[in-house]
Amino acid sequence: MKNLLILTTLSLLLLIWGCNNSIPEKETFKEIKDEQGIFSITVPYNWQEMKGVLNDAAEIEAGNAKKELYFIALMEHKDDIAATFTEYNDLIKSSILETYGVESTSTPVTLEGYKANIFDFDATVETTNIHMWYYTIETENYYGQLLTWTLKSKRLAAEPLLKDVASSFKELNAATK
Repeated sequence: MKNLLILTTLSLLLLIWGCNNSIPEKETFKEIKDEQGIFSITVPYNWQEMKGVLNDAAEIEAGNAKKELYFIALMEHKDDIAATFTEYNDLIKSSILETYGVESTSTPVTLEGYKANIFDFDATVETTNIHMWYYTIETENYYGQLLTWTLKSKRLAAEPLLKDVASSFKELNAATK
């Protein structure tokens, strides 16, 4: 009888443990906005706002430092830029060459319905090899740069998530300037 009780208890514990471990936890997401509430992105719950850490000029800075996944948005009002989106993209291409020493071509993409281009390249920052997905984007009122990056060795695993984060970028209340 004692053996039957132990066997039944053990079976129940294994069943409960097995059920708990066989159901994957659904990853939850959260929205991060810039300080003025003009722009937002959607990121996994384990990402943090990193204001003032990644780039002082960025409207949004976010990431998961433990997993080496990062995002920044640098936005400029169209009224302040004397360039078309194509010209703006060409300026960024020159900046990538100057900053990272990489000659990269862009591929047209759409992010949340916005016209965008992506530069996809490896670079070395200080002594760290990274892979970057560097977007130029045109929203209703802004031209911008969305930068996502990770360590070069984590590129393949990180690419889907980082592209999803960039694709979630929005200009909020776009009807107002």
